[in-house]
Amino acid sequence: MTAGRTGADQWVDITVELFGTARMNAGVSLVPLRVGSGWNLAALAGALAKECPALLGNGLFCDDGNYGQTAIQQGYAINRNGLEFLTDDGDTPLDLKPGDSLLLLSNQAGG
Repeated sequence: MTAGRTGADQWVDITVELFGTARMNAGVSLVPLRVGSGWNLAALAGALAKECPALLGNGLFCDDGNYGQTAIQQGYAINRNGLEFLTDDGDTPLDLKPGDSLLLLSNQAGG
């Protein structure tokens, strides 16, 4: 089992919306994902990298080549439902809910 994923997780469908350079380089604006409700940020980043590999180096960083050590790249942030920014607190579960919309933002996004 990969770190950040537990057997007690329930599967939830979420959407990751890409902004700025992540959207431009990935060529898509939305990435639907099925993830575990209790996954941490690293597990979420790994699933996102598998679903949209174009984000590697464009919002996501992978240290080991097999998505086991994936993280949000420096200069990028993840926001949930436009209300809160998610931080990487190690194994802290994200408590994702069905229908959550996560926003991947770069520091270049904006007006």
